[in-house]
Amino acid sequence: MELAIVSSTELKGSSEVVTYYLEKLLKGFPVDDKIINYHLRERGWRINDNFRIYTIANASGKELDESQAEFCLFRINKLQKDVISFTYEGYIILITRPTDEEQNKAYQEKLKDLLAKLGLHCGCSQTFNRFNDLKYYFIQSKAALFEGEKHNPEKNLWNFSDFYFQHLLSSLDNSTSLKSLCHPGVLRLKEHDNKYGTDFVRCLQIYIFHGCNIAQTAKDLFMHRNTLKYRLGKIAEIINMNVQELSENERMQLWFSCLISGIL
Repeated sequence: MELAIVSSTELKGSSEVVTYYLEKLLKGFPVDDKIINYHLRERGWRINDNFRIYTIANASGKELDESQAEFCLFRINKLQKDVISFTYEGYIILITRPTDEEQNKAYQEKLKDLLAKLGLHCGCSQTFNRFNDLKYYFIQSKAALFEGEKHNPEKNLWNFSDFYFQHLLSSLDNSTSLKSLCHPGVLRLKEHDNKYGTDFVRCLQIYIFHGCNIAQTAKDLFMHRNTLKYRLGKIAEIINMNVQELSENERMQLWFSCLISGIL
């Protein structure tokens, strides 16, 4: 039935129709694949191509007004023709179809320069290939924007993949206390690091990352194997666990706890 809306006089022009369906997808409403395919084919795109979504906001934190958004869109659209662009919830939204990572990097470099001139910040999703999942990658792009401004404010464009764990921890912290998820042994280890200037939490995290392999951990830490064995012995005393005989569940909990402890 929705196919009839394509020719409806209530939506003037194909660009308004496309924006209508894009906004539906961003809000999480389902849109038939046939409708998406119809409009993507108009651009020479396909529903299972590779896509990225960019969310652009004022560097000042103020919402973009209509005239500013219109001017910025005009400038941004000159960078590359093969881009869907529109405004949504006070943001400028871009959807690109990178053919490979080199093309994506080249576009981002041009976009960074323009963002600096326009006083804008931008978050970018991971590459995805199901256009119907647009909502989830819009969430990624907004998360990249938020986490990037918070953790790496000297830049103006941030990719979600660089802030995955920060976003994961922020999401967990919003639903529960992160400290409640942290292994008590790792909390004791962090207290020891703060009190004595040791680096035991990082040592344990890297040790678990390397599958509890002494040689690989020592190499990564630029440390003699015997020195590492001594430190692991001290760590075992503090957390009251045998770090050489950890179960898979214990490894996962300890590693994640080390990660959490870094932001407590």
